[in-house]
Amino acid sequence: MSFYVCFLLAGFGEGGVRLQWDPDHSPHGDKEKRRAVQLGLKGDVLENFNERWIRAIYDITDFVKEQRQFVHSNDLDSLVTPRETVFVPQNKDLCRHIHLDLEES
Repeated sequence: MSFYVCFLLAGFGEGGVRLQWDPDHSPHGDKEKRRAVQLGLKGDVLENFNERWIRAIYDITDFVKEQRQFVHSNDLDSLVTPRETVFVPQNKDLCRHIHLDLEES
């Protein structure tokens, strides 16, 4: 899947993926300096995502309510958050095409 997405982002194929850089946000909702990638899917890519790539959907409402208490009490060290890493494609042409600022990564 990742090769297919990168292939479309690089301007090939039928363009079933739109890449957009959005502001990232702190747990309090404040905009951060760093940006986050948002992907818009359409056509065959969206259909495959909906019909084949989703393996399960879970209701995490109660978990989010618990976590929100940590934000309200400013106890951010107690938040359970995913480990994030920066992914930098090795293809420099792709980096330029998606406007990835290589100076910051």
